[in-house]
Amino acid sequence: MKKVIVALTLLLGHFLPAQTTVIFKGTQEGMSKKGFKSEIKSNKEDYKEINLGNDVNWVLAQSNGIFEPKDNLIGVKFIAKGALYPISDLGDDETKKYLEHTVDYLKNNGYTVFYEDPEKEWAWPRLFNKSNKYGIVLINYQDKKAAHLIPFEWEVKKYESKFIPYFELYSLDPFMKKWKDDNMDQKNSDF
Repeated sequence: MKKVIVALTLLLGHFLPAQTTVIFKGTQEGMSKKGFKSEIKSNKEDYKEINLGNDVNWVLAQSNGIFEPKDNLIGVKFIAKGALYPISDLGDDETKKYLEHTVDYLKNNGYTVFYEDPEKEWAWPRLFNKSNKYGIVLINYQDKKAAHLIPFEWEVKKYESKFIPYFELYSLDPFMKKWKDDNMDQKNSDF
């Protein structure tokens, strides 16, 4: 009788799909690039304006999947609505507003601060230490997701930079692997 129960358990486990982490709306950990693009394209109204209030609107584009190793979705990158295509400078104050409001929104929706830049400059574009690629990281343990935000700067001309907010949302397990691969678990944090 025990052998029959074990066999049935193994058989059902083989046919029932493993539970995957929903990263954002219809995007799921493990999606292929083709599946990700298809999801964004067929549901573009869900992804073209993600309004968090206070005039903070993000966009998730077809090209903004984070894949690792090569064709396995582990996260998504949001851009500020209107910030790209073509790239425009949101400026210091608007970038700071996007980052701080998004962090507050996440905290009010089950996320807790996991890591914060030791200099506490993660929301200030001109003060953020670019050598620390993780400005602030928040984790939602229940939904198994991690959020990472920084001000992003690029040099337009020599000595001329533009800034936009940068927001990534990951499935938790692949993010923690990335975190450890970057030796971030060795850094000191205030938490």
